Amino acid sequence: MKYLHVQPHDPLFFRDGMPFGMGEDLWIHSSVMPAPSVFWGAMFTTLYATDKVSLNDKDKLRIKAVYLYNHNTKQVYIPAPLDIFVDDKKKTHSQSFIQADSFVHNASLPNFIAPIHDHEVEQAEGCFIPLTDLLRHYPFKDKYPYITLLDTSSFSKSYKKLGIKRNKQTLTTDDEAIYRIEMIEYGDDWGFVVAYESEEDLPQKGFFKLGGEGKVAQYQEIAEPYYIHVFNEEQKAIVDEFDICKIYIQSAVVLPNSFYEDLGIEAAVIGKPINIGGFDAKLREPKTMERAIPAGSVLVATNDKNLSIETWTQLIQKKLNHSSFNHNGFGCFQVLPIYEFN
Repeated sequence: MKYLHVQPHDPLFFRDGMPFGMGEDLWIHSSVMPAPSVFWGAMFTTLYATDKVSLNDKDKLRIKAVYLYNHNTKQVYIPAPLDIFVDDKKKTHSQSFIQADSFVHNASLPNFIAPIHDHEVEQAEGCFIPLTDLLRHYPFKDKYPYITLLDTSSFSKSYKKLGIKRNKQTLTTDDEAIYRIEMIEYGDDWGFVVAYESEEDLPQKGFFKLGGEGKVAQYQEIAEPYYIHVFNEEQKAIVDEFDICKIYIQSAVVLPNSFYEDLGIEAAVIGKPINIGGFDAKLREPKTMERAIPAGSVLVATNDKNLSIETWTQLIQKKLNHSSFNHNGFGCFQVLPIYEFN
């Protein structure tokens, strides 16, 4: 596995998959966390520009995961699971099962996930947690207060940018050609780490363009970040004795229709589906838009057959391989044993 530290130098714009049009009232939202395909495109373009690959060599570069990264503290962050709840004092709360047959509903799963307390809380949507908290605190109810919750204002700020399309023939514009986009500016210590595999070597450091406006970002190959190493080692030490596990969706994923039934999913907290597209450089046309479950979504399953984490991971990966979407950084997940859940 190789790792790339990517440091933005300009405000960036990452489309969230919504249709793009123009008009006086149009507002185009930008995602704070870029899709893995953004980095794959920038990295593959760099390889292509240095004559190391052709357009037929797309399989030579594989994105495995993307993390938010603070290069000062060396901490890596992932989207917060959506079954973490937070109150107005920023205190985190755990969750519990509620049997679906106890009230009128239209859900297909036997249980709902709800906050464990009656406090006024909301999902930690749009927040991030340290990668290591996923194992050290998240599986235990009494350790939720120790989860470090990071909101986007901690590492970035956004502002509006006004643009207008100009007619190249008449050199005029009109109000219907106005558009407004959200630009994201990251703090000086903040960037991304890309975990990847490649059959060809990227230059060890350099610059490439990211986002919808092609802004400059600096990259450098680095050793395995300390907290990723710690997480991997702690993951190996997990004891495979648990009754319930959670499938945490680390990056957007397309699930097959039979996924819930085949894996015995008992409950789920699913974020608002997102649209993921792109541009095929070889065919020179937009890619088919995929509707995916967003990062942070959580599925809960019972471990009736006493399967190990490794076996669960293999079963899930086999199910996800049905879609060509679930590769190159998409379809990342973690299987987590849950020791306290009611």
